[in-house]
Amino acid sequence: MDNTTRERQELEITALKSIYEENFFETPPPKAWKGALRLPEFVIRVTHPSHDKISFHLNVKLPKTYPTLACPIFTIQKPIEGLKDDDVATLSHKITSESQKIRGMEMVFEIVGLCQDWMENNIKPKDEVTGSLAVQMTQRAEEEQRARKRQEAEEAERAAREALEREAEFKEEALRQLAERELQYKARKRANSESTMIPSSGDTMTESFPHNVEVDGVTFNTVRLFHPRQESLGTVYMADPVCDDINTTLPLELYIVNFYSQYYSTSQGRKKLKQVEAEIQRLTTIRHPNHTIVFAVKLTQPHSSGPLQLIVLSEQAPPLTLHDVLEDTPSLREERVSEYLAQILSGLNAIHAADLVHRGINARYIGLVSGDRPHSKQVKLGRVGYPTRLLDLHRSNPFGTNMPPTEEPPIPEGWLSREEKNESALLYTRQRDIHAVGIVLLQMLLGLDVTERYANIHEALQSSFVSSSLARLATNMILPSKKMHTSCLSLLGDLAEMSLQSSNSIQTPSRAIAMPSAAGLRTPMPFMHEGSPEVSGFFPPPPRPQQVSRWKEDWEELELLVCTSFLIMCINLITVSRQGKGGFGSVVKARNKIDNRIYAIKKVRLKTEGSDVKIFREVNALSRLSHRYIVRYYTTWIEISDEPISSNISDDSESGTGTGSGLTSVPNSSERYLPRNGGGLTIDFDDLTDRRSLSSKSSFPSIHFDASSSPGTGESSGSDEEGLENLFRPMMPDVTPPPMQSRTLYIQMEFVERQTLKERIDEGITQDEAWRLFQQIVDALVHMSTLSILHRDIKLTNIFIGK
Repeated sequence: MDNTTRERQELEITALKSIYEENFFETPPPKAWKGALRLPEFVIRVTHPSHDKISFHLNVKLPKTYPTLACPIFTIQKPIEGLKDDDVATLSHKITSESQKIRGMEMVFEIVGLCQDWMENNIKPKDEVTGSLAVQMTQRAEEEQRARKRQEAEEAERAAREALEREAEFKEEALRQLAERELQYKARKRANSESTMIPSSGDTMTESFPHNVEVDGVTFNTVRLFHPRQESLGTVYMADPVCDDINTTLPLELYIVNFYSQYYSTSQGRKKLKQVEAEIQRLTTIRHPNHTIVFAVKLTQPHSSGPLQLIVLSEQAPPLTLHDVLEDTPSLREERVSEYLAQILSGLNAIHAADLVHRGINARYIGLVSGDRPHSKQVKLGRVGYPTRLLDLHRSNPFGTNMPPTEEPPIPEGWLSREEKNESALLYTRQRDIHAVGIVLLQMLLGLDVTERYANIHEALQSSFVSSSLARLATNMILPSKKMHTSCLSLLGDLAEMSLQSSNSIQTPSRAIAMPSAAGLRTPMPFMHEGSPEVSGFFPPPPRPQQVSRWKEDWEELELLVCTSFLIMCINLITVSRQGKGGFGSVVKARNKIDNRIYAIKKVRLKTEGSDVKIFREVNALSRLSHRYIVRYYTTWIEISDEPISSNISDDSESGTGTGSGLTSVPNSSERYLPRNGGGLTIDFDDLTDRRSLSSKSSFPSIHFDASSSPGTGESSGSDEEGLENLFRPMMPDVTPPPMQSRTLYIQMEFVERQTLKERIDEGITQDEAWRLFQQIVDALVHMSTLSILHRDIKLTNIFIGK
């Protein structure tokens, strides 16, 4: 062996030691023939690339002429793990053939790599269960947690991406609407009487109305549109009149809502939109300085294949709102509060006098503009009536698929009006408007977050420095007495009397009174107002734990109906309903939050504890009805609340028939604003008295399906006087017995969109269709007859045709 060959071998061995480290083993010299010359020999432990438990020892001997002429002698030795004898033989043959191919170069490292590649491709490791069950469970839990985190991250990323896409869609939709209207403007002809376009410079969008509009002495029927912005459910444009004087400008804005949903192309959807248009048309007749004026409205379909559009022309909303002022100022002086309150009530009275309700009074929609006097402000009530109506319609039947969220911040439970607590959040009355003004009054006095800082008006007034006169006024608005009629005019009279008294004497705000501990609360505690006579204060008992309401937790109200259908039969479903006496409660189209399906829910205020037997008997009879042409009954439940009730539930059954639209008439202070799309399910409590002469057949003396309500039973006895009247009344020595708890019956039924058979006949039906509908009605009545149940009020307006 020459020196060059030896040096190359030593260099290769040194490199292999550094590469394989602990897997490189030098072979010890033999004990015999110690002095004899021996060839370089070593062992390398070759392991599977991904499994250490698969390995073998590769013995390597380097001949004298390696690497120039000869090849190393490779031998697979024990310990061998994970390889069978056949595998060893195959791999040995593979090593020999490969070494011959690369003769003349250093090859040990390449052969080891060849062995590892061959094991990876040919040796499949056994599936082994390592560790104890606890270790495996821990590993599995960690893997699940990592997967859950990955899923949450992906969902968050997807939500952010969807939000960006939704925002882009909103912008694209606004641009699309703008482009459509520009094309419409170019395509219109001047001879079109509905939308005659008046030439103007450039491609400015315009909108025309069928009748002339007069604003500040300027008469026009067309406006130019510019500066669009997305607002709530539609698009708002700034507008200028198109008239002879091209330099004329007026503070106008145009609100356009598109109804993309197929529902609003049906007769029922169009009917609801026509009702909204009729209400806005009545709003145009009101001219009052304390609310934004609506000048014109039209419901149109610009293109035969396009969506319906509701277009409203109104006065521009003031840029400054009461909410903006209260964000910068914690509270206002009582003189300024009284001035604003008088203007709010004055504007609201004009709305109520026109048999309308506002529906959405809050500080965000009360604008402030410069008044006639220096440093004075004039209040402007905005969003009168129709914006809330549109929001309710959108919640019940969405206008489109990519509409922006429209939810308002919820009002805490302790601040809800009587209508919201006892009946429905979708029931709008004059008293509910006044209740909303009362909350605005306390926000002006105590700050915007008054409903968040205090659980109710009791706590708010007892912890504040509000004068007794304004405290009494707020109480009358938020917790009105059932004995006394509270209206905008009566409240304006109280304000005028307060103003007269304040001009004769200076009234000092009351001192805040600390609440006594619940443990020491036993009798009413008097307190003093500085500068005013002694009055009594009544501290309410400590709050009891609230029962969880299944209705409030599991249901979302969508639309207030007048009825649920009783029998349903159609060309697929038509509903035969019964009309009876007007009753207590309401029928609501509601979505169940658990299964996300829509149902009709009838809510009935129960009168006494001992009158349930007959009601449950009637509900049981209703539950036995199972027919393809009869609306499906699901379940019934009763909820008990801590709200006290009087012995006469007159305030829940006051009369109110409404106008033809069924939406806006307010003949008295408790008028219900209910859409009229059928008869209503009601409970007649007159039938709950014991009757010895009842026939053996079952019918529904207590459950009625009704479209109108009857007059109420008179004024309440007032035994459960609500509010803070006791706060301003001298203490009485007698202790009032605790009032009865309020109980509400809920009946869950199938919800069906429908029209009356009378409306279908007016549209025209064929003889074959008439016979088919008649047969379906008879089939349903036969099923009722087999169960000994009578209908008792079949007529065209009580039969409904669904989809």
